[in-house]
Amino acid sequence: MKKQLLVMVIALVMNTSTVNAADDKRPLNTDVEPFISALKSLDPLVGGIATDIVKTKVENCGQSLTVQELKAIMANDAAYHDMLASASLDKHYLNSPTYRDALTRHYGVCTSNSGNNKKEGF
Repeated sequence: MKKQLLVMVIALVMNTSTVNAADDKRPLNTDVEPFISALKSLDPLVGGIATDIVKTKVENCGQSLTVQELKAIMANDAAYHDMLASASLDKHYLNSPTYRDALTRHYGVCTSNSGNNKKEGF
């Protein structure tokens, strides 16, 4: 019984270990999907913006965000807070060109250390 438990724990750690983004061969968004689903069930607005941030990063850079990176954005990023405030005040904001432009400007810029960039800068 202890051996089975140990094998399960090792498998869990192996599936959630941190790897270099350039060497990451996992399917995109696998780490953040459960987190975003939980966010959407708690607050559809917060979960929707988080989904759009991750999708923008994947579409523009070919790389996903980790849960830790998404949490850091949600906790500390002024652009995210501006989007959330604007969406709270204007029910049409999430469908506006202003929102799409802000997503691309802030979260669609690829870093030069990633091995699979689609574009660099603006």
